[in-house]
Amino acid sequence: MGLSANVNPPSLTWVHVPDAVCYTIQWAKRSDFADAVTVANIRWCVYTHHEPLEPGAYFWRYRMVAKDGQTSDWSRARRFIVTI
Repeated sequence: MGLSANVNPPSLTWVHVPDAVCYTIQWAKRSDFADAVTVANIRWCVYTHHEPLEPGAYFWRYRMVAKDGQTSDWSRARRFIVTI
């Protein structure tokens, strides 16, 4: 399953991690993220890609970078579906 996106490109949001100074996200068509697009140095808990995505199912995840430079593990993968 997955959430259907009513806008294209959809905005990906997540809960703020208190020690985070920035986040990295990955989104991909494959659940193993072998074809992932990676975007780093995101300052806020939201990401919207700069152009529309092709219709279909996508997976995404995020991780944070702390003040001391340490990077967290990836979040659990989430799924969304672009229909428009």
